[in-house]
Amino acid sequence: MYRRGLLGKQEKWLMEYESSMEEDREITLEVITTLKVHVKELKEQKLISEEQCEKIIKALEILEKEQDRIFKNEAEDIHEAIEIELEKILGEEAKIISLGKSRNDHVATAIKLHIKSELNTIISEIIRLRIILLGKAEENIETIMPSFTHLQSAQPITLAHYLLYIEEEMEEYQKILEYIRNEIIDKSPLGSGAIAGSIVNMDRIRMAENLGMKNIDVNTIKATGSRSFMIIVSSILTALQVTLSRIAEDLIIWSTNQFNYIQLPDGHLATSSLMPHKKNPVTMEVMRAQAGEAIGENTAIMSIIKGLPSGYNLDLQEATKHLWNITRNLKNSLKVISDAIKDMKINARRMRQDAENNPIIAAEVVEYISIKFGIPHRKAHEIMAEALKEAKSDIYEAIRIISGKIGLTNKIPTRVQEYINIKGNIGSPNPQQIMKIIEEKRRIIQQNNFM
Repeated sequence: MYRRGLLGKQEKWLMEYESSMEEDREITLEVITTLKVHVKELKEQKLISEEQCEKIIKALEILEKEQDRIFKNEAEDIHEAIEIELEKILGEEAKIISLGKSRNDHVATAIKLHIKSELNTIISEIIRLRIILLGKAEENIETIMPSFTHLQSAQPITLAHYLLYIEEEMEEYQKILEYIRNEIIDKSPLGSGAIAGSIVNMDRIRMAENLGMKNIDVNTIKATGSRSFMIIVSSILTALQVTLSRIAEDLIIWSTNQFNYIQLPDGHLATSSLMPHKKNPVTMEVMRAQAGEAIGENTAIMSIIKGLPSGYNLDLQEATKHLWNITRNLKNSLKVISDAIKDMKINARRMRQDAENNPIIAAEVVEYISIKFGIPHRKAHEIMAEALKEAKSDIYEAIRIISGKIGLTNKIPTRVQEYINIKGNIGSPNPQQIMKIIEEKRRIIQQNNFM
């Protein structure tokens, strides 16, 4: 349709090669919404009559309900396909809609509208996950377990402390995504034309308001040809998917027979085709794999964009599909991790057993000795290391050895819970500190009408 005046008809196989019709299905509603706002602005500028505007809007509403009609056309993209359908419905009168518009500003607008919708969904899923994490943390304030560095038992914590680490990560991602949505995505490119605007006078600020967007991309080159907003969104969403992958990895490890800390809900497990005893944590494995996919999709976006000259290039349409893959997988991952954490069973006895059978209070004992008995910390550290070597890593025997060697008359605490309770620093696993954080997070969430 667009090319016929200058270049004539294109062979079907070549059109299919360059066409973005399949990818454009993702933004159908947003493309139609953008076109409606454009048509209404033509009316406001008295470039079309009230009657013409009503006819075109009604035709667009038909296409909104019968979207398959659009995709039956042989076209370069959804914009051309819609114009073809409008001509079928309205005849020559449909040709007025291209006045003052370009596919470049319209597709950028539609993409931003769709990203805004996707971010709204993702932020809602993050908030839901945060609420689940706070609830699960409250249930497990006293559930003692080891923490891990290098996947080796490190210091005593509680499961609540671990869950609040995830919640704090999610809170940060929520804030970042809200900023991106409000300050980067919620700016309308509409009315920027192909690259340098149009001699048709269009009120871009009014069009932005009609789109439900709070501002405009001012410079028309940026508005039509930049995809920095896509790179920013895809990079942060990929980082979030990678963060979820680390949590999935924890849950995979913890659900093994060797750890036996948790049992994932049955719906998240699969059996082996050969070994009838197996309960494989398949949803977590898929999530872990999808982090790798997201990295690949994000790399594809940046690789496509990195070598382009400024202004619109058709390469950009090839980048967009990768962003939709990232958002689709991430939305599912957030739902899956929320469901897994909400319904997983906790083996508190096994967690405590590991905490008590490993020398994970060694660092705390060293600090206790240094503070209570005036022994320099590094010296106390050396004493503990030597005692653990002699006791073959039995922490209770090591404490007995230390007491005897340096003639301590005061009893050194040996219970894991005691060391957790005496930690008063903000963010420590101390149950009182944990409960304060849970209450404060809930207050903030409720204050922002997230609950």
